[in-house]
Order: sequence, then C-alpha cells, then structure tokens
Amino acid sequence: MQTRFGAFSCSYEASSCGYVLYRSLKELEVDCSVITPGLMPRRSGDRIKTDRRDAKKLAEYFSASLLTACHVPDEQWEAAGHLVCSRAALVTDLHRPKMRVLSLLKSRGHVYHSGKKPWMKTFMQWLNAVPLEYDSDRHVLRTNLAQIEFMESQIREHDQQIAHMAEQPRFQTQVEILQGFRGIAVFTAMQLVCELGDIRRFGHPTAIMAYLGLVPSQRSSGATVRYGGITKTGNVHSRKALILLRRSRRRGGLGGSRRVDPQYIDAKQSASFQRSQKNPDSAKPELYIPEA
Repeated sequence: MQTRFGAFSCSYEASSCGYVLYRSLKELEVDCSVITPGLMPRRSGDRIKTDRRDAKKLAEYFSASLLTACHVPDEQWEAAGHLVCSRAALVTDLHRPKMRVLSLLKSRGHVYHSGKKPWMKTFMQWLNAVPLEYDSDRHVLRTNLAQIEFMESQIREHDQQIAHMAEQPRFQTQVEILQGFRGIAVFTAMQLVCELGDIRRFGHPTAIMAYLGLVPSQRSSGATVRYGGITKTGNVHSRKALILLRRSRRRGGLGGSRRVDPQYIDAKQSASFQRSQKNPDSAKPELYIPEA
C-alpha cells in the first residue's frame, strides 16, 4: 500500500486484542493510532451499527482529527499491568465463595454475632465449631472453603510477583516515590504506575484527574451553574484505588508509610511536606478526591 499510495496513517479502536496490530504496523513503519472507543463522537439518533458504517465513521473522524488516541505501553509495562489486573480480579472473585458460605450458614440458622468482621481468626474458630446436620451441607461448606483457600494462596503468589517486579529498575523509582504517601503500599503503587504509565504525558494535574474520572460533572446554562458527582470516566482501576485510599485515610486505619528518598524531593516543595518526611507521624500530603 505504501508503494501504491505513498505514506499514510491508519487507526483502529482499542479492544481486547491488545496492541499486537499496532506494534506490527510500527515495525513496517506505518503511522498507526489506537483510538479510545469511549471518546468517539456519537449521534444520539444513529440506531444502525454495522462494521462497514463503523469503519467509514472511524476514517472520517480520524481524517478530521476528531478522535483521541490512547496511550500504548511497551510490552514490559503491559505485562506488569496484566499481573496487577489479575490480582485485582482474584480479590473480586474471592468475594463470591465467601458470600456463599455466609448464605449457607444463615439459611441453617447460624449467624456470626461476635461484633468483629467475618473471616478473621475468631470467625474461623467459630466456623469450625458450627454443627451441620446434613452431609450435603458439609460438602458444600468444604468445597467453598477449599476454593477460598486456593484463591487466597493465588493472591499471595501474585503479591510476591508484584513485589519482585516493583524492585526492577523500570518501576523502582516510581514505586518508591508513591510509597512516600501514607497508605500506599507496593500493590497500590504498582497499580497506579501500570495504569497511568508515564505521568509526564499529562500536561496538568487536572488532566490526570479527568483521565481518572475524578472531576465533578457539570450541568450549567447561562448564569446557572450546577455541579454533580464525579464523572467516573476513564481508568476505573486507578480511580478505585485512590478512592479506597482516601476512605482508609479518613477512617485512620493506615499506619506509617515508606519515606521518600531525599534525591526525589524537590527543593521547591512545601515545608509541610518536608516536615512530614522527617517525622512519619506528622501530617502527610492529602489527596483531595471528590466523592460520587
């Protein structure tokens, strides 16, 4: 095609196929862009969707520079993101067998009333002493407990792999800087690093907030200005990590964090931040995150 038409540019929508096609075209020195599907212009009255129409619409919008290209990480960065997402998926899936166990016990009249959260040491002691009359109930309970134990072991293995990856020179500096904020451990730091990529590609802090969907929605007309909850657009994994971090900070359940290496501290930083690095018990920098 380059011989026949000369240099050209092309694009395609981001999907579950990843960036294999993008990298293959780059090896052939073809200018290619991966388009973010959620930011494509859409007509409210358009009810017909076919592959031919989508391709034509994509070409028209791309030639008019109306599309937003997403950030394409390299293969090592993408592999780290897959590991972090796999760990997050395991934590989500672990909730299901735990709820099945609680539902089974509740249906047989056994409810945990100690005042502490389930699945702690006292809960497991209570669970081992629960009498179940039927063999089928005991079999269901054993099956779910075995599944919970297996998934927890998988999460621990993922944590070890993530900790090992965080020590690699590619991620070590960014992870150490993020761990300077109170409440950010290795997993949260790696999650933010993998999802945000090179943070220098954002020209302003508001661009990062918009990318994470943490800016408030607005519905204004004339002199009337109305603000709503956060937009919840963009990267969902990083947004959830920061919201959970903020909620944990508000409850005061997080301990001290790792100190930032002095070589990463800018001399122009505020005096309060420098004091917080000298004294871990003092106030840490706050991340203001508006709630939905």
